Amino acid sequence: MAEYDAIIVMGSMSNQSLKLFKQFNKNIVVIDDVNSDYDFVDTVGTNLYPLTRMALDDLQAEAQGPIAFIGGNRVEMRANGSVEREVPDPRAIAYHDWTLIHQQPDMSEITDWTSQAGVTAIKRLIDAGQPIGGLLVASDPIAIGVLKGLRDRQLTPGKNLPLISFDGIEVASFLTPALTSIWLPKEELGVAAVNQVLDLLASHRTWSARISIPGKLGRGDTFPIKQA
Repeated sequence: MAEYDAIIVMGSMSNQSLKLFKQFNKNIVVIDDVNSDYDFVDTVGTNLYPLTRMALDDLQAEAQGPIAFIGGNRVEMRANGSVEREVPDPRAIAYHDWTLIHQQPDMSEITDWTSQAGVTAIKRLIDAGQPIGGLLVASDPIAIGVLKGLRDRQLTPGKNLPLISFDGIEVASFLTPALTSIWLPKEELGVAAVNQVLDLLASHRTWSARISIPGKLGRGDTFPIKQA
């Protein structure tokens, strides 16, 4: 590790592991969602928490009932590649905070980040008996499963209820209906991380920097509701 000019870490890592890396290489950039605990390394991420709050406000304006959320936990890794712990994802935290502010029941399903998990999660929400006014899903792969689960119950997002997802993957636009998804700047995060490394090497600065590249709501058929 010490023989490299710098290290770029992709994803979540425990503070203890990052501090261990720091002992061998002082130039570290973490591509993450700007974990507030990382005050000793540079971070590059996107604004997941405010994006979630924005999406929930948009859904509320269209929904005829409470907003449900389907997402997953984040996994923090140790230096040896094993799992340190699971921690709440910023989107789930934002949803919980939003429900408290708006005095809405917490209708969340925290599951795996897979399409099959999306099928199971939406069926559990429907079977719980609470009317669902709108849906926010933390990733497009989960949302693909949610679409199938809704279709199995003869429900169509964009017609019966609004749905917004996250990621903006290309395949989302080829689904029926096409997912309305929040684009996240994946390639841009990588470019920014490399630029941070170059800055660290050139400036030899001793303070850490955080860069947040905002996402944005894309186009699709699941939001807003199409009027008949």
